[in-house]
Amino acid sequence: MGLGRFNRPSNNRLDDALADQVIKILRSTYADFEPTLATEKLRTRHGIDLAKQTVRRLQIAGGLWIPRKLRPPKIQQPRQRRACLGELVQIGGCEHHWFEDRTQFGRALYELNIQGICANTPAANAFMATYVPDYNALFGKVPCEAHDAHRAIREDEDLDQIFTWREQRKVTANLTLHYERKLYLLADTPQNRGYAGKYLDVY
Repeated sequence: MGLGRFNRPSNNRLDDALADQVIKILRSTYADFEPTLATEKLRTRHGIDLAKQTVRRLQIAGGLWIPRKLRPPKIQQPRQRRACLGELVQIGGCEHHWFEDRTQFGRALYELNIQGICANTPAANAFMATYVPDYNALFGKVPCEAHDAHRAIREDEDLDQIFTWREQRKVTANLTLHYERKLYLLADTPQNRGYAGKYLDVY
């Protein structure tokens, strides 16, 4: 057995400058990527070809990845693949309250008879435009049924009304209501007198 490399760094040792560069790229662009996908993006978008184990080690060192054995168990229920185009549409979401109190988007879906399914896996909207084509190329499948589940807008569906921000306000006995620190006065008509004490949608 030769001892020529004893106490000498391995040829496979990652250069410190390159390691720092990779960690900066991972932290700024791929902070929530798993090692396999991060390795692919480093190779295809940055010309840095490293083994997945090396990228994983750098992610752990940079505090970007927690080994699976150290994570709490996660339960993921199986979900059947939808049969038709348009039956399931995926959009980006966020754990922050950028939908304010989150009533408007759900209301619009309800009025369009669309079921909202929250996956609780937020994605970065700016990144989706570049990520979707790559993802579809790798994982896209032809629907098992030729039917397109998208539908036309019905005559009784006014999208301008459906997608308008609405909030409910109570009409006082004096036929007034408050909205955004402003006082609104309803005309004194027999119809409007019937609204006293009731809640109206403010569009």
